[in-house]
Formats: sequence, C-alpha cells, structure tokens
Amino acid sequence: MVVGMNIEMKNGMFKYGTGKTIFKNLNFNVNNGEILSILGPNGTGKTTLLKCLLGIHQISGGSVYINGLVQDKEKKNCHIGYVPQIHQSVFQYTVLEMVLMGRTRFIRRFSSPSHDDWNCARESLEKVGMAGFADRIFSDLSGGEKQMVLIARALASQADCIIFDEPTSALDYRNQYHVLDLMISLKREENLAIIMTTHQPEHAMYLSDKALLMDRDGNSCFGESDKVLSENNLNATYGMNIGIFSIPHNNAHLKAIIPLVSNPLHRSLSGNNSGNEVAS
Repeated sequence: MVVGMNIEMKNGMFKYGTGKTIFKNLNFNVNNGEILSILGPNGTGKTTLLKCLLGIHQISGGSVYINGLVQDKEKKNCHIGYVPQIHQSVFQYTVLEMVLMGRTRFIRRFSSPSHDDWNCARESLEKVGMAGFADRIFSDLSGGEKQMVLIARALASQADCIIFDEPTSALDYRNQYHVLDLMISLKREENLAIIMTTHQPEHAMYLSDKALLMDRDGNSCFGESDKVLSENNLNATYGMNIGIFSIPHNNAHLKAIIPLVSNPLHRSLSGNNSGNEVAS
C-alpha cells in the first residue's frame, strides 16, 4: 500500500518545437487515495499531458513535482504505472506472462523472474478477479478481460500512481462500470493515486475526486469534480448544451449528465406506429 504520493503540475506548457502550443498554464495535483479525471475535446492535449507525466515528453514550460521534488530527481524513488487503451498482442503470451511484464523493473538484465516476481504477478491477478485466467492466452480474451489483465500488470509493477488512458473506450456498457468500480476499489484498498483521461463526463462524475477540463484554446479548469463538472463549464468546453439532473434513487439523489440535443430523424410519433402524424 502506498504511504504517500503527490503529483503536481505548476504552470505546465507544452508545444512541439516551434509549432502550436498544445496546452498552457496547466495547474493540477493528485494525491494517493484520489482519482483525477482529465476531460476535453479531441486535440486538447490530454494524451500529450499523460506522456509528460510518464516522462516520455518533456514539458516546454512550468514544472512537474513528485512528492515535492522536481520530476527528474524523483524518478528513482517512485513509479508511475500505465494502462493503455485495449492492447493487442501479436505474440501468444499467457495472461500470467503479460502480468509478469509489470515486474520488468525489478528483474536484472539477463536474469530470470524470481519466485517473488511470479507470486506478485499471481497476487495482482487475484486483486482484479482474474486469477482463474492465468493460463489463458491473452489475445483470446474479451476487451473487458484484457483491460483487467492490463490493470493487473500495472499493479504488479508496484506503482505509486496508475495512469489510465481512456480505460472504457472499447468496452460495452456493463464492462465500463466494472472497470470504473475496480478503479474505485484500488483507490480505497491500495491507496493509489489514479489519473485517467476520458471522453465521458458521467464517468468522471461517477468516480473522480478531482477533475481537469481542457479546451481547444489551451484553457483549463481544475478542482473538485462536483464543482468543475458544472453545466456552464461543460457547455463552454464542449460547445454544446449539457444538462446535469438530480435523480432520486434508494433514498439518495444521483447526478446524471445528459446532452440536451434532439435529432428530428430519431423522434418517434407518440401513440402511432404507422408513420402518420398524430392529430392534435
């Protein structure tokens, strides 16, 4: 279990060479035991931001701090796990072998995985409810099952923080919430810091403690998810009418985020299936 973890970006800015600025003046933070959702239209730099946090790209301005230290100085003392969108393997790896890859940073060059490495891989599969799939071929699994295995691989790396890139994008409706519920469980039981990108504001509302909205003009809004994910902010970010409604359910009130659009081609004529207009 993670004892302490904090990732913070201050005045972050990124651009490719002398080209267009992808994002600017970006400020946010996430601690262990918290989930941060990053949202915005295509082209706002969400994936680029993840690559900066993973150390693949270097930010062009501002700073990234990990546990109060500049990112480069803290790399050896912490580890950020990564769960990509559905991964397609061309090799016939078993599920257990896929998870074992998460132990790579603990295995010395030209050495074989230790007994502890194999045990950690099995324990990680158990945590995501996939222990019975250890000997299955990864490429034969369904999309939801593959996503669970990739999460187990990140857990096997003993990450202090796990970054998810659109974790539900290729999943059916039920499996989307299965993955989201697992992320909530990992936050609570493993005390992890979790960062995810998503195109679904309702998913961010469902599980996030914090949210970061990014628009195409390079502007951003960060804070507690229930404050950031407001009708005004969502409408401005996505350029469409979006409503947030409170729905009573089991002595509680749930929030639903709904796009307020109507398509005349999809309207049904109430009380008439013949295609004729209903008389008023």
